[in-house]
Order: sequence, then C-alpha cells, then structure tokens
Amino acid sequence: MNTEYKYKTDLHCHTSEASDCASECGADTVEKYIRLGYSSVVITNHFSRNHLNSFGGEYEAFADRFFEAASAARRAAGGRINVLTGMELKAQPHYNEYLIYGVTREMMAGIPDVFTWYIDRVHEYFAEQGCVVIQSHPMRYGITNVEPEFLDGYEILNAHTAWNSHNDVAELWAREVGGEGKILTAGTDHHDPDNIPTAGILTTEPIVSSSQLTETLKSGRFKIFSE
Repeated sequence: MNTEYKYKTDLHCHTSEASDCASECGADTVEKYIRLGYSSVVITNHFSRNHLNSFGGEYEAFADRFFEAASAARRAAGGRINVLTGMELKAQPHYNEYLIYGVTREMMAGIPDVFTWYIDRVHEYFAEQGCVVIQSHPMRYGITNVEPEFLDGYEILNAHTAWNSHNDVAELWAREVGGEGKILTAGTDHHDPDNIPTAGILTTEPIVSSSQLTETLKSGRFKIFSE
C-alpha cells in the first residue's frame, strides 16, 4: 500500500463560465493545474443570488450552467487530471460562504430559496445526502462565526492573493474554538490567469470521484499543503 502523501488536490477553484468574478475559463484553468502536477482539482464555482442574477436570473437555467461549467473543464482535461464538481454556496448570514463537496445537479433542483437558508438548514440538507460542508475563509472580513455543530469543518488556509483571509487566526479558531474533530482544509481560491495554484490537500492515492473526496475528508486521511 502506498503511504506517501504525494497526490495534490486543490479544493477551491473558480472558472469564468459560472463565476462572474473569475476571468479564466475552465479549459485554461485545468491546463495550469496539469502543468503544476496536480492530480485533481475541484471546481467550486459560486452559487449565490448575485451570480444567479448575473447569468440571467432564472434558477434552473443557472443551475444547469453551473454544473455544465465543471463538465466543460472535465472534457477539456481529457482524463489528464481528475476534475470534480463542488460548490461555494452563499447563504445566510449574508456574507458567509460554504464549500460543499459531493453536490450534484439533482440535489439543487427545485430549491431556488437556498440562498435564504441559514447554516443549520444548509448543513441538514447536504449532510443527509452525504456531502461535506466546510466554511470558506472563516476569518475574512465580514464573515460571521456560526455554531460549530452546523459545520463539518473550516477552510483554514485560503491562498487568494487579493484578500486577507487571516489564515493564522482561522487555524487557531478552528483548532481551539471551532469544535473537536472538524475537517480542516486548504485551497487556492483560484479565479484569474495570474493566480498560481499553491494550496490544497495531499493524499496517498489520486482522488478520482466526489464520493472518494468526501470519504477522504471525513476519514482525515490527507494532509493540507501550501507552496
């Protein structure tokens, strides 16, 4: 059995097809990850009311666009890197965002009020379907701390170069206050052509599916890294 933690996965990546704050398309984004030796990348485009309105305002059409964006990146990769679908959901309180791993198109059907949900309902809904709910950049300005029982974990290392995510405070909070046994993650928060992927998790085997990703996160069989 391989025991070397050498397979890199970025857990936080946006593409321009579904995140209007991103300026690099999925095809160009995955080429970058391939060049840098990543085995997997999770496309976690924004799922928020603002992005819904930016792309026409019709919920089901936006959901289709959202999942197609990750599929387009996967097709462009052509099997050279594992491209998984995740989500960065903006729900209540207003500025809070949650990384959802294991999400599918079917889960998002018929719930246009999801942006009004508070974290207790968000966690209940997605946990029932086997997903993992991680609070994004929990110490960034404007983010509200929520009850630990409604989170599976925290993103303690966010490498977005345009924001100060106070990663040192986020790690201290997560380890000392956020609740015992929480999943602690890292990600680049990639958006633009000049963003260089520098963070994520290391595993002993390549992560090839969303079910494998959620099982890995829940088991703790990974290490976070920053380059």
